[in-house]
Formats: sequence, C-alpha cells, structure tokens
Amino acid sequence: MKNIIKKFSKMIACFLIVTGLSSCEKDDVDEYGSAQLKVVNAAQGSGVQKFYVLGNLIKDNLAYSEYSDYINVNSGNRLSAEFRKQNNGIEYADGELWLANTKHYTVYLAGSGSDARIKQFEDNLSSPSSGKAKIKFIHLSDGIASDIRIKNASGDEIVNNLSRNIESSYKTIEPGSFSFSIYGTASGDLIKSFNFSNMEAGRIYTIYFSGESASGLEAHQVIY
Repeated sequence: MKNIIKKFSKMIACFLIVTGLSSCEKDDVDEYGSAQLKVVNAAQGSGVQKFYVLGNLIKDNLAYSEYSDYINVNSGNRLSAEFRKQNNGIEYADGELWLANTKHYTVYLAGSGSDARIKQFEDNLSSPSSGKAKIKFIHLSDGIASDIRIKNASGDEIVNNLSRNIESSYKTIEPGSFSFSIYGTASGDLIKSFNFSNMEAGRIYTIYFSGESASGLEAHQVIY
C-alpha cells in the first residue's frame, strides 16, 4: 500500500512539474484566444518606432508620445515583443507580454539605452461614474525620483506614492481642466506641475510621465 501511495505521489509531482513548465514556456501562444493591445511610444529621443509581437509587425510609424488604436493579437504567456527603429530596423527594446484571452492592455516603450524597456498594463474600461471622468497615472521617467506623490490644484493628495514602472489605481475626476503637481515622496520637493484641459465626462484617461531628466520631464495622456 505504501509503495502504491509513493508511486502515485511521484506521478502527481511529475504532472505538476510538466504543467508548470508548459505554462511558463516562452511564446506560449493561445491559438484560440485573443487580446486587444494599444501601443504607446513613451520614450523621449527614441525616434519613430515599429512594434513586433512574435516577430510579426503589429504597428509602425509610431513617434514619441503617439499611440495606436486597439490591435487584435493572440493571447498567451511570455510572448516575445520588441520595438525597432523605423528607419533602420535596429532593436530599441525587447520584452515579454502576458496576455489573457478577451482582456485589453496598453504596452509602453520607455527609457533609453540599457534602461530601454517594454511595460505592459491591463486596462479597466468600465465606465466612469455619471458626469465624471476616470484617470490613472504611470511613472515611466528615469530622470526624476523613483517614488513620487501627486496632488491636485487644491493640494489634496491624489496618489500617495507611485513608484517607477508602476501604475496607480483609477481615480474619478471632474470634467474640464485638470491641474496637478508631482512631488518626490522622500524629499517632499515639488518636481513639476501640469495642466490638462478639456477632460471629458464619460472618458477614461491614462497620464504617464516620461523624460530622462527633471528639466525634461513631460506628462502625456492616452485616451480611451
């Protein structure tokens, strides 16, 4: 009886190892699933870029701060992705995507040189409260503090702490002009203030920060 239990345990262990390895396989494509992908060039000085998934061209002629509409791609795990320069095809950054069936994602090119990277975030497209807009923030700047906080024009804290390469939760805001300032979390010093006009009720926004220096810090929006 003990031998039978031991053999059965080994079989279970082997099964778990095999299934675990297959789920972590690189370029593990879901042949029957699909996801929606929006692509953003958030890398200052990167020039015009092309974006590939699994070696297939997904989007080309993407200049800094520009973004695509949603593009239908296969879902799957550890899908190889890369940005290449439009003019010469030289790779700018590579990475892996984890895309669940039926989900919506936005992929960002950020940084430069050895810090160039691809960051992926899932999009929540549920409608904002009636008469409101919905917004989240993403910190992609290598030129400012790695941890920042965000306050609105009244000095009220919107985001307590936002680390580099991380997104905030969604916030509800009033439509119209939206002003905010960012501060270093540790220092408490003001880094820069921004204003976005004409925020529309019923729309969803992402504001991302990019820039290789504090003086070159920029904030751009992606509209959904």
